[in-house]
Amino acid sequence: MAVQLKRIDVPGCDGGAPCPVVLADENSLVFGCCEQLSDRGDSNCIITVRGCLVLKFGYPNDEVLQGHRYADAGLEHYSAYEVLNSEWIQELMIANRVHSRHSNSHFDKERHFIFTFHDSTLEFVASDDFTVSRAAGSLRSQVVTAFERVQQSA
Repeated sequence: MAVQLKRIDVPGCDGGAPCPVVLADENSLVFGCCEQLSDRGDSNCIITVRGCLVLKFGYPNDEVLQGHRYADAGLEHYSAYEVLNSEWIQELMIANRVHSRHSNSHFDKERHFIFTFHDSTLEFVASDDFTVSRAAGSLRSQVVTAFERVQQSA
């Protein structure tokens, strides 16, 4: 099956300077970005992911996003997607076959997501859905606070 991108409805990040902040450990991922300015004023979007298996953060930026492997599938700037029929999940499953208790079913719940920002792209595979919240104030401190909450509830 061919890879497909399914757009996710999350608050839009600032196209000029979303300044994403990413904090992760072996199981959890919390990231945030500055939202587009609105009549509500400045706001940050904070996304919390449990069951994060793997992530990539950085290149490509918006100037070379058309070189991303999913550009032909419709990957666009400043957007969020779930990747259906992900070859990355398939690659992880194949690599895991060396484990004595491997089962392809261990990967049934894994989902691949992509968030594109101005100067970076975040991709991750996770077994759980994510939660979205909004917070005003320092983006970095809001991400750290959300991450600490995840750690306390684990």
